[in-house]
Amino acid sequence: MNGQSEIQSRAAYQFLLKLRRRIVLALCTGWLFWSVSAAPDLKAQNTSTSYFFGSPEGSSSHEEDVVEAFSNRDSSGTREEERHAPGDWEEQDLLPIFPELQVLDDISSKRSLERFRQAQDYYRNALTEMENGTYRAEQKKNEPVPESLRYDWEKSEFHDRLNRESLRILARSRSASLGHLIRSMNLMDEIKNPQIADSAEFLEVKSRIYRQYVKIQFQARNLSSCIDILERYMQLRPEHNGESEAHRLLAACYRQQEIIAQRLNNNTSYLFYKKRKNEELLRFARIRYGDSSNEFQSIQTQVDRDMME
Repeated sequence: MNGQSEIQSRAAYQFLLKLRRRIVLALCTGWLFWSVSAAPDLKAQNTSTSYFFGSPEGSSSHEEDVVEAFSNRDSSGTREEERHAPGDWEEQDLLPIFPELQVLDDISSKRSLERFRQAQDYYRNALTEMENGTYRAEQKKNEPVPESLRYDWEKSEFHDRLNRESLRILARSRSASLGHLIRSMNLMDEIKNPQIADSAEFLEVKSRIYRQYVKIQFQARNLSSCIDILERYMQLRPEHNGESEAHRLLAACYRQQEIIAQRLNNNTSYLFYKKRKNEELLRFARIRYGDSSNEFQSIQTQVDRDMME
């Protein structure tokens, strides 16, 4: 009886010992999994802009954080579909974790050149759209009168219809062309590399984009949309501020805003745009004709009278 009781006690002891070992092993495994799998995410969150712009003394520790955060995590139980092949670096995967990489991405010459080429493509598409639209509108407008139309009133209605269709074609082409130009301008504004952004070719392309945008908006009578672009155009290069036509167009834009403000009884805006209009008119006359010319003196007189009213 005592022998059987001893055997049962020994079996119970061995069972408890095995159970204890399993519990300890499970706890250790769980702790290892958390420490390995969670460390990259935590360190990624703690990485700051000092990694790129801080003092040289602290750069090495931050660099280790970056390297470890993107190290292989095979021991953490990462699923196979979460792994990336060597060189498979997607921008949308990196930037949300390290937004500081956007700084380097913006000034990289490769990305800037890609955006520059895309901007030029959109600019060429805008020119092609306007050329094709103008051609189609002219073709529509000059369609021959059908022989079935014998009376003058029928022919007149036919020509009026062609004119309306021609205008609609031009309107659609302008809208499409402006869309291309806006995309082109946005891409040009995203170029941060100074070697490219300060180059003569870049400034010339940007100038052409601005000029084309203003010409199309003037054709569509959308002068208010041109104020910002004309001001940016004249700030882009010193010689642009010496172009009389740019000041004349800007004066026309301010004049339209002046009229709108007057109709709305907004006296503050009315006086503001009136002053800006007259300033641009004087700059236009000074550049085009010279201070001592009769034309400048005539415009000066009209400006003085306008400001007194």
